[in-house]
Amino acid sequence: MQRIDQICHHNVEPPLVCFQQKADAEAQKVLVVRVPKGPERPYRTNRGVHYIRTASGRRQASREELLRLYQATFDLFPDELPVSRTGLADLDRPYFEAAFQSFYGLAVDEMELPFAQLLRNLKLMREEELTLAGVLLFGRRPQAWLPFAEVTAVRFPGTQMGESFVDRKDIEGTLEQQITGAEAFLKLHMTVSGQIRGFRRHDEHEIPPFVLREAVANAIAHRDYTIRGQVRVFVFDDRVEVINPGRLPNTVTLDNIRLGIHVERNPIIVTFLARLGLVSRIGTGIPRMIRLMREQGLPRPEFQILDSQFQVVLRRPRRVQE
Repeated sequence: MQRIDQICHHNVEPPLVCFQQKADAEAQKVLVVRVPKGPERPYRTNRGVHYIRTASGRRQASREELLRLYQATFDLFPDELPVSRTGLADLDRPYFEAAFQSFYGLAVDEMELPFAQLLRNLKLMREEELTLAGVLLFGRRPQAWLPFAEVTAVRFPGTQMGESFVDRKDIEGTLEQQITGAEAFLKLHMTVSGQIRGFRRHDEHEIPPFVLREAVANAIAHRDYTIRGQVRVFVFDDRVEVINPGRLPNTVTLDNIRLGIHVERNPIIVTFLARLGLVSRIGTGIPRMIRLMREQGLPRPEFQILDSQFQVVLRRPRRVQE
C-alpha cells in the first residue's frame, strides 16, 4: 500500500489520489486499488509521457489524441490553437472589419485598440499567430494552412456509394463560403416543384432548405478539427448524408441531441457563425429540423456515430426516388 501511494504521488503528474482497501478472496489477501477519474486530466508520467489504454496494454498518445483529452476537460478548445507561421498578413482584413461592424455596430477604428490586440481579445489571434478560428473564419486562404478543413460534396447515382459519380466539388474558403457553397451544391441536386396558388407561385422543396443548411452548418461548426478529414456531403437518389469528423463531445448523446442538448466543441467558431446567422447557439436547430421534416411528411433525421465520425441522414421523398 505504501508503494502504491508513492507511485501515485511521485510517478504521476499531477499527483493522483487513489483509494486502497484490503480484502479476503479465496483464502488470499487481496489489495483493491480504486483510481477515480481526476479533475486534472490528462495525466502523464514523471518523464512527461502521456499514455492511452488499449485492448492489449498501452501506447503513447498521439498529438491529436492528446488535444482531445485536453478538450474533454475544457482546458483547451481546438479553435483557440495557434496556426504555426500565420500572422496578420494572412487575415482578410476588409472582410473581418465588415463583419465586426455588422456584429457590434462599431468600426474597428472606433475600438481604440491596436488591431492585433483586438484580435487577441476575440481569440482570433494568440501571441503573433492567428488561431484556428481566425484562419477559418477570416483567413485569406484557409486551406493553405489547413488543407483538410473543407467540404467534399458528391452526387452519386442510385443508392450506393461507388467509383462513378454525377458531380463532385471540393468546397474551400472561409467557413461561411463553405456553408454557402455546400448549400448551393445541394440546391443544384435537389428538386423543387412549383404550385400556383391564386396569382402567386409557391415552391415546394423535397427537403426543407433549413434542414439541409442546418445539417451542413452544424457539421462545419461542431466538427473535430484535431482530426485531419473533410466534412462530406453525399447526395443519393433516396437520401442525403452529411458526415463530419469527430464523435459527439463530452456528455452529448444520440438521445439527448434530439432534445437540443449540446456542448460546443469550438465555441469561438460557433459564436461568430451564430452572429453571421448561420448556426444557432441555443440548441434549437436539431429540434426544428425534426419538426420541419415531420410537418412535410418525411422521416425524422437519423443521427449515427460511425467510428470517429458523426453522420446525419435525411431521407428524400419516395416520389423523387421513383
